Amino acid sequence: MRAHRFPTTALVLVLLAPHAVLAADRGIQLSPDGKRVMANKDIGAERWAITFNKDDGTVVGNVFREDGSPPAFVFCRPASEANVFECFGADACAGSPCTNGFSPLGMVTLPSSFFEVPPILNLSGRFATANSQCVDGQGHSIATSEGTVSVVQLGITLTITNEQSGLRYSGAVAGDQVTATASFDVGQAHCSTTVTGTAFNSDSGAFTENIVCDNGSEVVCTYSLHRIT
Repeated sequence: MRAHRFPTTALVLVLLAPHAVLAADRGIQLSPDGKRVMANKDIGAERWAITFNKDDGTVVGNVFREDGSPPAFVFCRPASEANVFECFGADACAGSPCTNGFSPLGMVTLPSSFFEVPPILNLSGRFATANSQCVDGQGHSIATSEGTVSVVQLGITLTITNEQSGLRYSGAVAGDQVTATASFDVGQAHCSTTVTGTAFNSDSGAFTENIVCDNGSEVVCTYSLHRIT
């Protein structure tokens, strides 16, 4: 009998410590009829690409292994307890019939957040900067001043404008993170800047800005924003 090579690493993580499982976001999408949620996430060292059927509560999909070997196939049906599934696994079918290739994997807990579509923050409005700190490439502090920015958001894309300098950043929002970029000239130097905002909500957030210029100068700034309007 051929030995099955099921995704034991990830499943052991789920079975032994379901409350501690961390699924790194890779992507999530709804089917056109809205009845199925397709999730592509990392659990441990493996990639889970699975689909949740809202009608019957079943989960089907693939688990891709870290060693690059062929993916395993997983089928799960809901148990009586919320977020708990009875799962079965199999390798690729070598020939018909295929339905007898699945073996029990036990009860698996998948948090409801695994299949939740993250809400899109609405950041349009004006924000004031606070607690601004900048350091150059040699570790020297650079004097900063508080200011205001305006944000125009359309879907997940947004434009951030520094109201004092007029510098405009183009970016996007994903979950509670914001990323935006801009470029500008200082004398003969051309500079590019990348802003990353974390733990953001509709009213506030913390930012890190990395500025790199073609004359070799670098500046890193940290600051927070809070909504004015």
